[in-house]
Amino acid sequence: MRIFSDPSLLMPQSITDTMCWSDYKHAYQLLELEQPSAHIVTITGTNGKSSTAQIIADLACQDSLNVVCFTSPHLFDFRERLQLNQSWIGDQQWNLAARCVIDKLADIKLTLFAWITLIALFIICRHELDLVILEVGMGGRLDPVNIWDADCAVLTNLSLEHTGMLGRTLSEIAHEKLGILRDNQHVVVASDDWYRYIQFENHEKLAIHNSLLCYTGNNQYRYGCHTMTLKSDLFTGFWTNSLATAWVVSRVVYQSKRTEYAPTIPLKGRHEWLTDSICADVSHNLAAIELFIEYMIHHSRQLDLPLRVYFSCLARKSYCEMIPWLLSQPLELVVTGDNDSESITEEAITSFGATWEELRVVSNYLTTADHQDKLIAVCGGFSFTGNVLRLFGKGN
Repeated sequence: MRIFSDPSLLMPQSITDTMCWSDYKHAYQLLELEQPSAHIVTITGTNGKSSTAQIIADLACQDSLNVVCFTSPHLFDFRERLQLNQSWIGDQQWNLAARCVIDKLADIKLTLFAWITLIALFIICRHELDLVILEVGMGGRLDPVNIWDADCAVLTNLSLEHTGMLGRTLSEIAHEKLGILRDNQHVVVASDDWYRYIQFENHEKLAIHNSLLCYTGNNQYRYGCHTMTLKSDLFTGFWTNSLATAWVVSRVVYQSKRTEYAPTIPLKGRHEWLTDSICADVSHNLAAIELFIEYMIHHSRQLDLPLRVYFSCLARKSYCEMIPWLLSQPLELVVTGDNDSESITEEAITSFGATWEELRVVSNYLTTADHQDKLIAVCGGFSFTGNVLRLFGKGN
């Protein structure tokens, strides 16, 4: 059985919905997951974590470092989550590691994400690496990747999310996410949201690096006295913050001397143009939806075209916040389901007064209709966005 086809099938008797930090520590001890000698970068925040991680990895590979990058969730294939020098870990490695981890932890119940993380870290420990990039799955303080002490913590942005798990206020959520900080650590701050909830100047043992306002125009970024030029139009201004953050990380963690950067990877499903008139993004919380749709509204006004938004998400996501906000904007909203059994349903959105269309109708329209008279945004989550990307041959 292949772990990447459905990882939950490998451990059907060993999955739980809740865990505590002592469970993680016990599992790490049984697996003897010693901290690698490589530099470790741990990334938390509400949005932009995977994009920032991928750009850091791309910069490191171009600087000839051996780098592994662990992100979540995946868009098309489970194996996307763990990449060594921007290539998927082979099927055999995944399966052997999964069997070893499951055998050693036969009597322990873990969450599915914890299983996945432990298997990934088990693989990481068996490679000679210069840089390890770890994206937090949720929060930070009690996330399984936080068992290792990072040389650099990256804070992307901060907004309300997972309020049932992380807290009802931004202050409570910030407390959970800032749990990845360590003494004598570099911290790259990508948003001024964080300064409302922690006074970094009181943390004398932290080296704080602010990636804000790094973009100086004309595809140039500045950090202190250093300047880097972006030599590609692969990334738009939409990615300014992630790119600036990644560049600062490369300078403070392994002293990169890079002055130019030509991206070698597209950020799939992240503000990705499928045609001249259709753009897709995996935005799946209110903060990400606002950022993406405000950009698309601005673009539609520039082109003098109406904007239609196709939206879908999992039922457990905060659609009760996202749909009303979308309905308040100057656009036409269409909500649809997805092939995922946990997707939002037509019954769930009737009270909002939003238009509902079946996924097959949406898919047919996107792939066959002439869209020259409007601009189209696709958003709402990984599963839905991934399915739309496949319609246009953008899947792996």
